[in-house]
Amino acid sequence: MVKKDGYEWNDPSDPPLLETHSLTKHEVVRFYLERYIDVLTADPRIDKLRLNIVDGFAGGGRYRNEAGAICDGSPLIFLRTVQAKEAEIRLTRHKDFKILARFYFVEEDPKATAFLKTVLSENEYSYGEGTPVRIIQQSFTDTLASIITDIKTAGKKRTIFLLDQYGYTDVPFDALRMILNELPDAEIVMTFATD
Repeated sequence: MVKKDGYEWNDPSDPPLLETHSLTKHEVVRFYLERYIDVLTADPRIDKLRLNIVDGFAGGGRYRNEAGAICDGSPLIFLRTVQAKEAEIRLTRHKDFKILARFYFVEEDPKATAFLKTVLSENEYSYGEGTPVRIIQQSFTDTLASIITDIKTAGKKRTIFLLDQYGYTDVPFDALRMILNELPDAEIVMTFATD
């Protein structure tokens, strides 16, 4: 069972349980990203897609399902989906095609951040300075302004924000307003609970 304040990120070889409803959310995110890329690259003359993906509550990147099988968390879903779509689109083009994606994986919990770094390394994804993958150990609201500045500075404004937080208060309306005002082309995929 999920703790009130999140998952237990202790041992990458024994990831936390992800319940069925959360696995379904992950499938929706994967499908959404696939369709998003399909729509933006429908014109065969397009030879590149510049894209930012911000996972505001990245977690440790690996879970186990109720049957005990290991399954990807949202960071790996994003990385693998972009990689797979790029390869798929290349097969349909006469000229080279590239997805120039940058990933911002935000996670406040130091244990989850360490867990995520291990998972990315085990899956041969580089992260940090000089790579397109940034792991930010900070709260989403505290780092949002710097992420937006980085995106605007790079001039790559197409951005998807995944905000799959534990509690609705983790993403105040001011943060959503800032995203939409500063990055009008951004899309926000957000979960929230209701009583």
